[in-house]
Amino acid sequence: GMGTLIGQKQTVNGVTLTLEGALWNKDKMLLSFTIDGASIPKDVPDGFHFSRDVMQVTLAEHQRETYVRSEMEETEKLLAETRTPSTKEELDARVKEALGRGKPKLFHLPTLVRGGGKERLLVSVSILPYVEKPELTVHMESLVLYKNAEGKYWPRSYDGYEPLTLVSGPFDFTFT
Repeated sequence: GMGTLIGQKQTVNGVTLTLEGALWNKDKMLLSFTIDGASIPKDVPDGFHFSRDVMQVTLAEHQRETYVRSEMEETEKLLAETRTPSTKEELDARVKEALGRGKPKLFHLPTLVRGGGKERLLVSVSILPYVEKPELTVHMESLVLYKNAEGKYWPRSYDGYEPLTLVSGPFDFTFT
C-alpha cells in the first residue's frame, strides 16, 4: 500500500474537519479525517458505522468515463465464456447510460474512531485501479445518526429513532 499526507482543513459552523491523509491498498482507500469542535455524545460507541448517505465520494469528471468503461470491459472478460461480447456501439451506449446515472458510485463506509483524545472519521472507499491517479471529491452535507428513547444509536432513520446531527456542513475535499 501507499500513503499520502494531505492535511486539508475546512471549518463550517464551528467544526473543523481535517483530511489528514489517504492510505491506498489495491482496491481500497482509507481516508482519515479528524473532527474538532463537534459535540459528539460520549456514549456514541467507538467504531460506530454511519450511513453511507452522509457523504458522496466521486471521481473527477474526466476520469469517470475511463473508470466505467474499464469496469464494464473487465466484467465482459469475466463473462466471455457465457456471453457474447458487446459491440463497440453497445458498450458505448451502456457507458453513456451509466454515466447519466451518476456512475461510478464508489462504495464507501464512514466509521467513527475514538482514541488518543481525538475523534476521527475513517472512510473506507472501494476503488479499482482503472485510472492512473484518481482525483477524488468527498462531499459531506452533515454527519447524522439516529437515537431512540433507550439511548441506542442507529445509522439510519428508523421507527422510534430521532435524528441527531453531529456535524453540519457542507464540507468538500478534493485530492489526488
